[in-house]
Amino acid sequence: MKKKILVVDNHPVLLRFMTQLLEKEGHQVVCVEDGLSALETLKSYTPDVMFIDLIMPNIGGEKLCEIIRKTPKLKDVYLIILSAIAAEQEVDFNAFGANACVAKGPLNKMAKHILAALEQSHQSSSVAMPTTPIGLENIYARHITTELLSVKKHFEVILKSMAEGILEITPEGRIVYANSTAISLINIPEDQLLATDFIELLNKSDRQRIKEQLMAILTHPQTITADPPVIVNKKQISLSFLPVIDERQKSIIIIFNDVSEQKRMEAKLIQAQKMEAIGTLAGGIAHDFNNLLMVIQGNVSLMLLNTPPNHPNYEMLKTIEKQVQSGSKLTTQLLGYARKGRYEVKPIDLNQLVEETSEAFGRMRKNITIHRELAKNLLSCEADQGQIEQVLINLMVNAADAMYDGGDLFLKTMNVTHEKV
Repeated sequence: MKKKILVVDNHPVLLRFMTQLLEKEGHQVVCVEDGLSALETLKSYTPDVMFIDLIMPNIGGEKLCEIIRKTPKLKDVYLIILSAIAAEQEVDFNAFGANACVAKGPLNKMAKHILAALEQSHQSSSVAMPTTPIGLENIYARHITTELLSVKKHFEVILKSMAEGILEITPEGRIVYANSTAISLINIPEDQLLATDFIELLNKSDRQRIKEQLMAILTHPQTITADPPVIVNKKQISLSFLPVIDERQKSIIIIFNDVSEQKRMEAKLIQAQKMEAIGTLAGGIAHDFNNLLMVIQGNVSLMLLNTPPNHPNYEMLKTIEKQVQSGSKLTTQLLGYARKGRYEVKPIDLNQLVEETSEAFGRMRKNITIHRELAKNLLSCEADQGQIEQVLINLMVNAADAMYDGGDLFLKTMNVTHEKV
């Protein structure tokens, strides 16, 4: 039976060999040089059989098999691994979805094993799947390959355990590697993440800026840290780009750092600094304003001493005195705000505090009608007056903000006893 075959291998000699061998048998053969190219080809071409190199750039054979097995339209494709390391490392090809494995060796011997594996694909439903590579008898373990595989495994363990996310992308921006942390931060399964466009993961507002930086890296190789952070999966992510350029290919390593909590803490610190500056300003204004009121109060008091109650200006002077006292209460509130963070716990009259604070608030929000129901026998409480004032103001502001067109605001005090559980 003639089959549609896709060969994925980064060695051009092997691709030519496979094409000649399989076309001679009458099969239709398509060749690509890496896993990324294979995924692109599979969008429009559905083969019956795939020969896949185990170790190659831009998505290796193991990951490629896993992605294929999770793609519904490719679930019946017969996958045959081509392994150059079968003698140095046990290849559990069934674990990642492959049906068979052919050990790479001398081409004349390899041809027989490839045709044997292809023959097995005809009988896959009736014959038990092989669990060991075909053609191991024709190859020998190589010491240098064993050492390189050990180093590769060592670095894989390090990359998987890193706190930073690591991505590798092609010059075109396609993702070909993601470590565990990057997958967790992006929150997309690895089989769906690989081969996707990195830029598409970003908010639209960040895409053009990051695209320009990636192009700059490829033109003038350098390490760049993207600033400000980008938004990925609703997190603030700091990105660093490291170019990797050798004779055969170019790629870019992207280091992910989740700085969401750091940015939140920085924003809180900036807000605290702003509030401290406002408090200092409020304190200064309150002191200066209080000095002005004292001058007015002193002069009004002197004028009242020389003005009999039946004088036509007497009531006007009493009104000025009353307004000066109201102004003094406002400066007391400003000083309480300026004292925020330096607590002074002492017995306070909560009713008086509610009344004074709500009066001041009512003057600011004319569309709010304030109703007070204050308990006559209210006990005194020990607290910092400035802090309680701030709590009351925040509650009233929140309530007023919820009444866009104005309304009624009810304030009530009472004694409450809590029983210990």
